[in-house]
Amino acid sequence: MGYDDYYEKMESLWAKKYPSVSSVEEVEAFYKECGMENPLNELVKRFIENPKLKFRNNRLLDFGCDNGIMLNWFKGFGLELYGVDINDDSIAKGEVLFPEFILAQSEWVEIPYEDDYFDIVFASAVLKHIRYKDRKELYNEFARVARYILVWEKNSDQKRVEKMEGFNFYNSNFKTELARNFDQLDLVEIGDDIYGLYEVKAENR
Repeated sequence: MGYDDYYEKMESLWAKKYPSVSSVEEVEAFYKECGMENPLNELVKRFIENPKLKFRNNRLLDFGCDNGIMLNWFKGFGLELYGVDINDDSIAKGEVLFPEFILAQSEWVEIPYEDDYFDIVFASAVLKHIRYKDRKELYNEFARVARYILVWEKNSDQKRVEKMEGFNFYNSNFKTELARNFDQLDLVEIGDDIYGLYEVKAENR
């Protein structure tokens, strides 16, 4: 399968199955099922108000945003909220559901914005959809458009490809992988999930 063909195939799969939910209540219920005891807004507040963050543009990007549902937890912090996703159907529905967000379709791991356009790139449950051989390029793209990275992801002890309903999940020890590529500022572990705030390494800024 060619370089771009893989994600083109993934786009068609996502279009058949997503957007998944349309209300914040559904998202809250999902995370409670995953074992999260505190509300999502408390976790978001902890990260966004971290004293180590130095905001310049007051912009946050949700990479792999689906219909933009997760951006609702970042409202109230004075940030311009953006989202990109390969699923054009999700973007179209998000523009109707959440017209206050700026949503756009992206291709492969490319982010269609200029260098240093954002302060933070947020990625929730999306890294495991990126092939191992493409992961470094994605991290470079994050570092190109933002200084800080906020990741919520399921952590595995080792690399393992899991196949489910046509999707490939490229599981990793993200705790180690992210700390190797970025400077870790804060980390919360809940069961097998990690919630981490990172800064682009000085030599990559």
